[in-house]
Amino acid sequence: MGGAEDRDEAHNQNTGIIFIYHSEKAYEKQKYSLITSIKESAMENPLLFFTDKETERLNAMAHEQLSYLIEGLQKEGSSALAKISLTVDEEFKEEGNSNLEHIWFKVEKVTEDSITGVLIQEPYYIKNMHEDSVGTYPTRLITDWKLYTDGQVISPDDVYLLKLP
Repeated sequence: MGGAEDRDEAHNQNTGIIFIYHSEKAYEKQKYSLITSIKESAMENPLLFFTDKETERLNAMAHEQLSYLIEGLQKEGSSALAKISLTVDEEFKEEGNSNLEHIWFKVEKVTEDSITGVLIQEPYYIKNMHEDSVGTYPTRLITDWKLYTDGQVISPDDVYLLKLP
């Protein structure tokens, strides 16, 4: 509890508790562990999964607040990242699964209808896509975004910060 003045610089960020499943079998048994149970070397490029409900919430917020991203990118020195949901290759599709991989792009251009960006990571489940490839996608595929402007990082969850002095 408390406010920003009660926290030191290292802990004055958004925080949360993350639990992990060490295997598919552990997931099936709902046996989760603390994130600290993973060796640090294995955390260099983690693959994180969100619940379908959280993904739906992120997607809804990203669309609801899209005008802030478009407007924010018009400011001098601003940049942005967007997470786009793309269908995985046929060989990775599973029945009952969303079959989407959510991957981050550096935004080059965004309008109400489309977004163009440079892929900043290597996809796990889309073999013909690689880091640094450029693509244009419908904005409905945006799952999340981050706007870097005026020394701040703004997400759909905290666009209210853009209105503060």
